Amino acid sequence: MTTKVHAAADGLGNPLRFLLSSGNRNDICMAQALLEPFDLNGKLILADKGYDSDKFIHWLEEQGGIAVIPSRITEKHPRKTDWYTYKERHLVENLFLKLKNNRRFATRYEKKAFYFRAVVCLACTLSGYFDGFKTDFSRLRFFRFCGMLCVVVESVCSIFGDIQLCLNIINIGR
Repeated sequence: MTTKVHAAADGLGNPLRFLLSSGNRNDICMAQALLEPFDLNGKLILADKGYDSDKFIHWLEEQGGIAVIPSRITEKHPRKTDWYTYKERHLVENLFLKLKNNRRFATRYEKKAFYFRAVVCLACTLSGYFDGFKTDFSRLRFFRFCGMLCVVVESVCSIFGDIQLCLNIINIGR
């Protein structure tokens, strides 16, 4: 069984929301559900060709969003795409690269989606804070990280019910 992680990221590449689906589902199936909670009015929505669907593009335009999604090669009437803006999509790809630095995320040891969702939450939290430590290791940021880590560890421990398993999941030191 495989799992796809669908993510929405902000303009800096920070995770805003993610959804899980089975690996054999198409990307476009989760696109509308992923973006529904957000106010899309005047926002640029960058996505790859997998999200090229007339129904989805129409829904984005109804919500006030601006689609920067290239048309598929087989499209009879391709849309114009702002390729300069489209290049910013690499931030989402970089988000997944940061998340794959966590071994549990990359190899998916957890077989149940409920547990894997907890690992994805933890990986998103840790990647955001550790990324900032490379440039700005301020005391306040460090204490915020410790507080957030305690909350996440507590929630993951309540899900798994075992502190040792929880520490193995976090696996900070590798």
